[in-house]
Amino acid sequence: MKLCNSCMQNCLMERIEQNYEDFKRTTLQLDDDSIFEYAPTIAAVQDVYFYMITHDWADMEQTELLMQFENPLKMLADLWEEESEDRGADFGDMPIDGVILCEIVELGKKLFKC
Repeated sequence: MKLCNSCMQNCLMERIEQNYEDFKRTTLQLDDDSIFEYAPTIAAVQDVYFYMITHDWADMEQTELLMQFENPLKMLADLWEEESEDRGADFGDMPIDGVILCEIVELGKKLFKC
């Protein structure tokens, strides 16, 4: 049985919220020096999470693809961090939905032979 788009998006958002809570819990266990070294990753997770909870950002194909990952938040944040480092872009200069999600769909097609 296939879930409707809004049901899938709700499931995905629940997973992302759990990923975020897990990330915060793990990050808060780091020592002071490690937190400073981890700052770019923290910023990327924050950027992606904020975007995901404040925008209508995924279509059914993207939602289905992201649901295949145990930690879609980390995967998107890792790609966002890499993308912003490569281009020297600020989060506001490059919308996640236009750049990252298109890359995710292409990556997913390769990984899952779609």
